[in-house]
This record gives sequence, C-alpha cells and structure tokens, in this order.
Amino acid sequence: MNEELQNLFTKIENSFYLMRHEARKAVNGNKSAGVRSRKESSELAALLKQWRAESIAAEKVSKP
Repeated sequence: MNEELQNLFTKIENSFYLMRHEARKAVNGNKSAGVRSRKESSELAALLKQWRAESIAAEKVSKP
C-alpha cells in the first residue's frame, strides 16, 4: 500500500473510532454525543468514498 493510501486508512480508522465512541454515549442518552456521532459518520462516509476512488486508481497504476 502506498503512503497516501496508508495515511487515508489511518484517517478512516480514527474517524470510525471517534464515531463509535460518540455513538456509545448517544445510546446512553447524551444528545450532544448523538450530534457529534452523526457528524463524524458523514465525514467517515466521505473518507470511505475517497478510499474507494484512490484504491481503484492505485490498482490501475500498478497493473502493467
């Protein structure tokens, strides 16, 4: 995996951890955490779309 994809993967992991952390608080009734978890889930979705595009592009470059 090239460095750009590795950095993107790290961002995805961090975003997922933060969303999960806030979602757990939201389940226990913390409304502010619910807002934060939904915001982070939108950012995570954007990162995943970026991952898909960049990983496909990287595969095309690496094929002969």
